[in-house]
Amino acid sequence: MIVTIGSTKGGVGKSTLAVQAAITRTIAGRRVWLIDADRQGTSYLTMQGRIQAGHLPLIPCDHLHDWKQLEPRLLAEASNYDDVLIDVGGYDNAAFRVALLRSDRLVIPTAPRSYDLWTLDDVQSVINVVKPKSAALDVRVMLSCADTVGSDNEAAAQALSQYPGMTYQDTPVTRRKSIAAASALGLSVLEAKPKDKKAIAEVKAFTDAIFA
Repeated sequence: MIVTIGSTKGGVGKSTLAVQAAITRTIAGRRVWLIDADRQGTSYLTMQGRIQAGHLPLIPCDHLHDWKQLEPRLLAEASNYDDVLIDVGGYDNAAFRVALLRSDRLVIPTAPRSYDLWTLDDVQSVINVVKPKSAALDVRVMLSCADTVGSDNEAAAQALSQYPGMTYQDTPVTRRKSIAAASALGLSVLEAKPKDKKAIAEVKAFTDAIFA
């Protein structure tokens, strides 16, 4: 399965989610290919850090932010893996559209804030361009960088569940220091110490859901 994690807004945790899911699936025994299709290369640099630190298992990761590289590599190599994760940049671009054309599922992370929710209209415009050529694309939206306390998550979830053309995926990943710290070291929260059971449960639920 090919899953794109993307939005046209930056700062919503796309790279963190992609890294966490890629490592978690690999630990579970899946053959995973992580593609960083963002110019900034956050996921790619994170995985390079994982290699340099000697953390195992290693996860194949390529920085393919040029659609002219991304499309042929996907066509030639995606079938070699059980799972392909594409982390796309926070703006509408050709690589984003190619990723959607070749993906089975798009997962849109959004923070529980009004200006983040408004971004969905912009993402929907990109989907509308691609959808005629990728009718089977499954589009999901989820809460990322969610609050650990308060009522904003509930209000945002209610709004997301009513958004047309997208399925609300009820697997919020909260803004936890343990998740950010593990990702910065190229680790999954499953590997990091001390163990944060709540973070592990969130990452596992999110990862299982996007490949279900």
